[in-house]
Amino acid sequence: FKIRDWKTKRTLSECVEFIHAASLTHDDVIDQAEMRRGRESINISVGNKKSILAGDYLLSETIQRLSNLNSIELLKLTAQVIKELSLGEWLQHELLKTRNYSKDSLKKVCLYKTSSVMYWCALAPSFFINNNVQGLQEKLQIFGDNLGLAFQYIDDVLDFKKATGKSTQIDVKNQQLNMVTFHHLKRLNKLEEFKSGGDLKSIIEVNNLGEDILLVEKEAHVHLENCERILFEIFEDLQVVNDSDIPKTLISLLKQLKSRSA
Repeated sequence: FKIRDWKTKRTLSECVEFIHAASLTHDDVIDQAEMRRGRESINISVGNKKSILAGDYLLSETIQRLSNLNSIELLKLTAQVIKELSLGEWLQHELLKTRNYSKDSLKKVCLYKTSSVMYWCALAPSFFINNNVQGLQEKLQIFGDNLGLAFQYIDDVLDFKKATGKSTQIDVKNQQLNMVTFHHLKRLNKLEEFKSGGDLKSIIEVNNLGEDILLVEKEAHVHLENCERILFEIFEDLQVVNDSDIPKTLISLLKQLKSRSA
């Protein structure tokens, strides 16, 4: 979207980073992570109390800055996203406690924790342009949902690969299933053993994850293909020329995400 006011652009860009950073700050405390982007995670550096306070501060700063843009719809969207981030953490914690995992429950966690931020990025600029495109915001929501699912599934794959700049196999350490280990246990008929209290680290066969990793990568790529299809529909709706820089840049970024798990 071409927003003429550079201050609005800057505020939107800053605030999504604040929301993302706040969610990661809280995540690292809950997951007891030790690394983030190749460095000590904030909970290791300053402790859990300051980490939680830092995340809360960033969310408060986000609301304050966005309120200056005078868009009640944007504030409603932001409140919805923050709520979904909290629900995602809550559901993830409940699954960790009950072990009542299913593909649908894992997908719902992804939609709450990852897709919510992605669709915020897609939808927020639409409140600051003049357009009469019917169904545009619905398409933007679908784009964000698919992008979030693809991103999280690829992230689950990277949990079993080295040199990612973050703690690896932390989900296994925390007895928490992700899409890769869920498919793995289901394929080996060991899901019920885990649900009955079995130790995840002992049950999974780390050297036998290849088939499950490929399956999750395939699902991620389907969601990325959905993103690309929806993007071209949006370009057409907004009469954006397909050979302009905007479509080229966005499609290139999608292809980069697709190659992350390779």
